[in-house]
Amino acid sequence: MKIKIMNWGPIETCEYDLEKSLIVTYGENNIGKSYAMQVVYLLLKQLSAYAENGFFPRRYFSEFDEQRVSVEDLVKEFVLDGSLKVKDITEDILNYYTRSLEESLLEEFIVSLRNTFGTYDAILEQKPEIVVCLSEYVKLYFWVNEHKISI
Repeated sequence: MKIKIMNWGPIETCEYDLEKSLIVTYGENNIGKSYAMQVVYLLLKQLSAYAENGFFPRRYFSEFDEQRVSVEDLVKEFVLDGSLKVKDITEDILNYYTRSLEESLLEEFIVSLRNTFGTYDAILEQKPEIVVCLSEYVKLYFWVNEHKISI
């Protein structure tokens, strides 16, 4: 899993690759190291809670899962009037997960961010973005100032 943070307080861009066995954050004072680690911590806490409640496929959090299925590959087959039809339900699945993420995960994440960062309102003016790459096929885009997530 990779997490990219943009326009968050003093951070212009910061990226963590959580698949690495060692992650080191270093730099001058007041460049956003603590901000970045706090955002990552809060995000992982919310993603874990979301997965624990069964709302998100656990396989995206398992390094041992060899099977990576793209959401775009999911289709539904059904029989209508005696003939086989194929309907692409990709958009339905994406809309379901997006709505579910916004209603539960995002709201809790925003509460955590607001409670953690005293400068939260000033941070929102920078139009921050957070991108979480869960797998080769699945990326979550967080626009916290707009209260939106897209997949």
